[in-house]
Amino acid sequence: AFQTSGITEVRIPTSVSSIGELVFNKCPKLTKITVNTTNPKYKDIEGVLFDYSKETLIAYPIGNETKSYSIPSGTKTIEKNAFEESKLETIIINSDLASIKSNAFMNSASLTELHYPNTDLGADSSVLRGCDGLQTIKIIGEGEMNDMSSGQQPWYEVRDKITTVIFDTGVTHVGSYAFEGTTGLKTIEWNNINS
Repeated sequence: AFQTSGITEVRIPTSVSSIGELVFNKCPKLTKITVNTTNPKYKDIEGVLFDYSKETLIAYPIGNETKSYSIPSGTKTIEKNAFEESKLETIIINSDLASIKSNAFMNSASLTELHYPNTDLGADSSVLRGCDGLQTIKIIGEGEMNDMSSGQQPWYEVRDKITTVIFDTGVTHVGSYAFEGTTGLKTIEWNNINS
């Protein structure tokens, strides 16, 4: 709805009960989305739009100049295209997350590092499409990393850009096909990996 517009801030009042898909997508100057505290459908957390339960992250304002963002604890879903064309350099996904929709981080050209849980988030190969600056993947969490399907890893489309993979101390197993085709991989940091 507002793509490529010059809006810098959105204030959502109590009366708004529905927001269409990708309404705030590709708004290059948008730095903050705030929601009236009495709105029954939506919330914001530090200028990022969520549903009322704060379990679904709907839209990140891509005009925000912050370099690093941690998905808040309790977030279960990242909506499609939620971070498209963001300026973030590091994104940290919490271990509570259960689902990442298609194109979630698409064309975030500044993104160099992604912290990704060892669980199955149902993410497909479009999630990081166009994130050609991505160099480092850090797998976080406890226990075994889930196996992945060949050609369907969330970083598959930028697999040749990845140079470093780090496994957090709680990760005990590397999933099958997880880093298939990462031809540019130079460094693997292993901590407590048994197999």
